[in-house]
Amino acid sequence: MKPLASSALRDSFLRFGERGLQAAALALLALLLVKAAVDISHHFDSWWYHLPWAARLVGLVGADAYLFEPIAAARYDGFPLLPELLQGLAWRLTGRVESANLINFVALVAFIAFLRHFFRVSWWLAVPALLAVPLVQAHATSTYVDLIANLAMAAMVLLAYLFYAKPDTVRPAPLVVLGLCAFIAAHSKFQLIPLVAIASAFAAIPILRQMLARPATDGMARRPALALIVFALALSAVFWVPLKNLYLHGNPVYPIQISVLGHKLNGPEMLPPEDLGGGAIESSNRVTKWFYSVTEIGMGDIRNVKRWTLDSAAPEGSPLGIQGGLFGAYVILNLLVFAWLAARIPRRERFVAVAFVGLVTVLAAVMPASHLLRYYMFWFIALISLNLYLLTQQHATAPNLVAGGICMVFVLIVIDATDQNFVRPQFRSTSDLLAERVDQRILAQLRDAEPVCLALDAASQPFLYASIWHPGTNYSIKAGPFKPVYSNEVVQTCENRRVVFTPRQ
Repeated sequence: MKPLASSALRDSFLRFGERGLQAAALALLALLLVKAAVDISHHFDSWWYHLPWAARLVGLVGADAYLFEPIAAARYDGFPLLPELLQGLAWRLTGRVESANLINFVALVAFIAFLRHFFRVSWWLAVPALLAVPLVQAHATSTYVDLIANLAMAAMVLLAYLFYAKPDTVRPAPLVVLGLCAFIAAHSKFQLIPLVAIASAFAAIPILRQMLARPATDGMARRPALALIVFALALSAVFWVPLKNLYLHGNPVYPIQISVLGHKLNGPEMLPPEDLGGGAIESSNRVTKWFYSVTEIGMGDIRNVKRWTLDSAAPEGSPLGIQGGLFGAYVILNLLVFAWLAARIPRRERFVAVAFVGLVTVLAAVMPASHLLRYYMFWFIALISLNLYLLTQQHATAPNLVAGGICMVFVLIVIDATDQNFVRPQFRSTSDLLAERVDQRILAQLRDAEPVCLALDAASQPFLYASIWHPGTNYSIKAGPFKPVYSNEVVQTCENRRVVFTPRQ
């Protein structure tokens, strides 16, 4: 009877541990949901262009009521705008601009559901594993577009891996999800479009193999012409933004100015400079800077709150001005865990796993501004998710509980190191933000029916003066030149509009 009693005690302990992790994971998601729903975004890019674009796309603010400053206007013409469209729809449906934050939170929950459905990863394990990443915590309740884009990109990478590791998984459902994720990633962030193309090309190989291997009586194999048409339409939809830019502007990456075979393509904005962010190693190559950034070498004490920001701005004295955000110790732990897990899976699957991690790592490291990790956090999200999948393959509850417990410890470390800034609801409303940032002296100079150009100190300020925030007013604002300028090319005249400057003390 003793073995039976021991087994029952063990099972009871495992159930208790699982329920404890479920409760903790649910509490984390609940905190993020409340924060996303009630806290107004206060970040620079949100008010420079994400929220103005969202308002324009769904008709909350007309094109005549608020005119973007030059670089934001050019980006609106050329950048992918899917996240801003979704943010605008959430804003319009609820009547609250705070609801725009929910898009990233919903994307995170959808990715967790994706891991559960296609990789059998328990949700209560995926939640702490992903939220142990500071950038994931930070972006889950923001209006920045990096998280939704990188979650879609990570899902593409994981499905491509699965098609190689287990060819029998090439089925209609994952193919549809692969196409949807490619569409979301390519329509969310310009930097990911080349990576979407590469991932699509790699995924196409096992897909074509499976189609050709199927009997002629099986579905699409009987209709290759139809399959080709569907494939062409899907590619056109995924890469619609660069195709549209090529047609309208003669430059697939407009407004980014690039040269092809010595011919300069039209665009008012340059590629991110190699010394973006500055720092002692700003002149190093991309791979070196990426390595410093993911490992967080030289950034100092993790309890320094200045280390953890939405934009990955590093504290003074760091090797790079923009560095970190993935939690270097957690990165190293996941790389070690991957090596340990890969050694315990069948040889063919091990080769595929190592090859994919290696390829994705190289791609992430060599991309422009690769050390700005919020642009390319799909790499770490995919690595974490692959580890969870390989761990789940063991079909054992105890290792999952241990892994979940370790991840939860890292989550608590991040929460403490960031002073709970990314998870604690502050109940800061739009009214609070307007009261803090709107200068009544500027507002007093805005008159109904008079076109005005606001030449303020920061590009994030003008939209707060749009008439949508000030009931009873009806005036037209153009966001004009601002200081410090984003780049020399941005400065343009305000044409014939009366110019309002930031009052000086």
